[in-house]
Amino acid sequence: MGWRKIIPIVILILLLIAVLIPTLAHEAAFPSTPSSQELGEWIGGIIHYWSNLFKMIADTIPSSTTGS
Repeated sequence: MGWRKIIPIVILILLLIAVLIPTLAHEAAFPSTPSSQELGEWIGGIIHYWSNLFKMIADTIPSSTTGS
């Protein structure tokens, strides 16, 4: 495996570590007494946050590493 394949993997791992702390501290703060609506908003917020994160990660990987 060459450096061109290793560098995006390292960047991906560092991005995941960098966002894990704010995700757990802010986005994933569980409501103390959740109603059904609050629980749905909580789950939806986490899904939205992580989907945006993975889109950002996919955009940072150069097309030369994806075979396109």
